[in-house]
Parts: sequence; C-alpha cells; structure tokens
Amino acid sequence: GLTAASMESPVGDILNPAASGLKQRMTLDLSYISMPGGENEDGWGHAANLGVTIPTRAGVISGSAHFVASSFNSANLGTMGSAHISFAKDLFPDFLIGIGIGSQFGAQGDYAGAGVGLDLGFLHIPGDVLFLKEFQWGVALRGLGLDYTPPTDTRLFPAAFTPSIGAIFKVLSVKNFSISLFPDISVPGLLPVFRDEINMRASLGCEI
Repeated sequence: GLTAASMESPVGDILNPAASGLKQRMTLDLSYISMPGGENEDGWGHAANLGVTIPTRAGVISGSAHFVASSFNSANLGTMGSAHISFAKDLFPDFLIGIGIGSQFGAQGDYAGAGVGLDLGFLHIPGDVLFLKEFQWGVALRGLGLDYTPPTDTRLFPAAFTPSIGAIFKVLSVKNFSISLFPDISVPGLLPVFRDEINMRASLGCEI
C-alpha cells in the first residue's frame, strides 16, 4: 500500500520525497489508460504516467509526470497534469530524508489554473518493534506553496500544505504467510490562519 512510509519509487516519492533513498538501481515506470465513452457519451478519455528513479553517488533523483484528459458528463475533469522531481538520501542506513518540488495544472472550459509547492519528508526504518515486524514509518509535508484549485469538487492532487504520517508493518509473519498493515493519516490543506475548518483523512490498508 502507498502511504507516507512507502518506499516504492518513483510513485512513492510523490507521497514522501524520501521514499527512494535506498534505491540502488535505475527504475522506469510507464503506464497509459484509454477510457472510451459510455452508451450516451462519445469520445475518449486518456490517462498517462511516466516516472524514473536514478541513483547517484550523492543521492537518488526521482521524477514523474502525470496527465489526465476527460470531458465526459459523468467525469468531466477537463485536462489536468502534474510533474514532480525529488532528491532523497540516506543519512543513516535506517534514516532517509528527501526534498522535492511538484507542479500541477488544469484547464476546464474557460478555467485554467496552476500550482507549485515544495515537499519535505523523512523515513525511519527501525525494523522489528515489539510485536510489529519490519516496522517503518514516515512523515511528509507536501505542497508548501501555491495551491491548484480545480473549478469542480473533483480534486486529483493534494491540497497545498498537506502534512501526513504513515507506517508499514507486519502483525503476523509465519512460513509462507504474513499480514501487513498500512495506516496513514493526512490533513489536506492545513492552513489554520486562512481556513475556518480542518479536514483530516485516515486510511488503513491490509495485505495478506
């Protein structure tokens, strides 16, 4: 599961720029989805993703780009895209830090907008902690900058200034069988000075 503690790269670097700190091999991620219209809708929608992770002597550089286009009445997202680049390094074998910058843009009808923000994060990998096996946890501050606000309630990108904390661990591990949990808590758009309310999101994933 993807949380602020995930080490999957390059996709995990969007949630925590420290995710790729231990990578030793170049990784390429490429995907495309075509979305045909339904019975009452013509046309096509598109979603594409491209990411790369490049280890260097100084640290690990990761970059990714994402694109979505859909004008269906049931999913009118317009044209949206994002790009992200980050740098991660292991300060210690079990402690990683990272910094990244991301940008988003979108256009729908007469509306066009963009946003850009700085991401900071760290990952700690202490290993077995009490009854928790292979425990790792991470904290990230995402989108420290200008927010991109879509014209509709459909938001594909995190709001500006989104702190999050996540963990990954096994609660049961025996021969050829294990159960892992992926708790994650984030607070999208945490700007108390400018907001009258605060939203909190929590998720819990399980892998068997």
